[in-house]
Amino acid sequence: MKKNRLAYLLSILILVCIAVGMACIIFVPRLALRLVAVVAIGMIPTPALHIALYWGGACGLWLLTELYFMMRRIIRGISFKLSSVKTLKRIGICCGILALDAGFLLTFSMSLAIIMLVVMLIVVMLCAFVFAGLFRQAVEYKQENDLTI
Repeated sequence: MKKNRLAYLLSILILVCIAVGMACIIFVPRLALRLVAVVAIGMIPTPALHIALYWGGACGLWLLTELYFMMRRIIRGISFKLSSVKTLKRIGICCGILALDAGFLLTFSMSLAIIMLVVMLIVVMLCAFVFAGLFRQAVEYKQENDLTI
């Protein structure tokens, strides 16, 4: 099977993002203070910002991990399996949780950027669920074809 260089490059990029995300979670208290100072999110209480950043960081790492698993399946050529359907559903759930997390920040400070982030995460969540349905159908067709051959 032909090696997919783009898939390899994306999996390496995802691993780098996971490492950066873990470093960001470690430094959340300092990051929160810098965000309040630089971006002037003065209306958000620091404990609420910490909760939102930790929760969003954990969900973001979960999302990146699921993307990495999906890319590994693509590289191996086994993407049309039920495990891929479950991974896509988990990606959709992660995006939904991240949208709720960003929506939580909206209760403290109305920002157009946060509203756009929430809308984008909801769209990605819906796309992930649609792709999960498509992958489920592809798996069923593949199983039917494997039985008839």
